[in-house]
Amino acid sequence: MRKQNLDIYAAKFGQAIADIVIKNGAPEDKRSKIVRQAENHVTKSLGILQENGLYAFFLYQEAEPDFIKKEVAGQCRSLLEKEPVALLKPGEDLFAGLRKLCSEFDRLFFAKDLIERVLVYARYHLKAGPGGDK
Repeated sequence: MRKQNLDIYAAKFGQAIADIVIKNGAPEDKRSKIVRQAENHVTKSLGILQENGLYAFFLYQEAEPDFIKKEVAGQCRSLLEKEPVALLKPGEDLFAGLRKLCSEFDRLFFAKDLIERVLVYARYHLKAGPGGDK
């Protein structure tokens, strides 16, 4: 089995969140407001994940139909579904998959750690702004 640097993998998903928010979130004149909202949401999401866990994190993302929340949830779910992580089955009901995942502590804590890293990287990419990865 080939070893993979999952920190870099998480960084790519964090950067994807920031890129989509920065590029597609709003016209340029309103972009700074959207970026601040995204930073705030990512910070709150990180707190919920750390204090209440993975299931609560995804419930929080579902709480309101907001562009930023959908993007955060989508990227985090995608990370958990794709190889090399593959902790959730693609196409499976998210919360059913999370309930299964929550019954296996090693996999649960691995997933939580990866999502924490995604959120931290997303926050820093949002702070860096466009071109912050160069």
